[in-house]
Amino acid sequence: MNSTEEDHLLCFFERLRGPVAYEIRERRGQLFPLGPDNADSWYVNYDPGTPEFVTVETHDLVDDLRRMWLEQDLPELARLADEFIEIAGQLRLGEEETADISPFIYVMY
Repeated sequence: MNSTEEDHLLCFFERLRGPVAYEIRERRGQLFPLGPDNADSWYVNYDPGTPEFVTVETHDLVDDLRRMWLEQDLPELARLADEFIEIAGQLRLGEEETADISPFIYVMY
């Protein structure tokens, strides 16, 4: 990743972490628990109507992300779906980086 891509990613992260996280907290409360809760168990009953896996096609990815976040009542994230996909494309490994052994791995003696 070059410095321009890194700057773009950091800028996006700052926008996501700040205002979007604030909007979600104001509307729904804390999205992820920051500590243990008082519940007896973490177990959640399985709903047989729920698919075990979600399959998405690459050409539908933006729409699928947007739809998923809207169903989860996260319109703040849904607004950013296009940008998520753009950044994912920038972070895609090039052909030389997908070799079986990473050039960043070294032998330890």
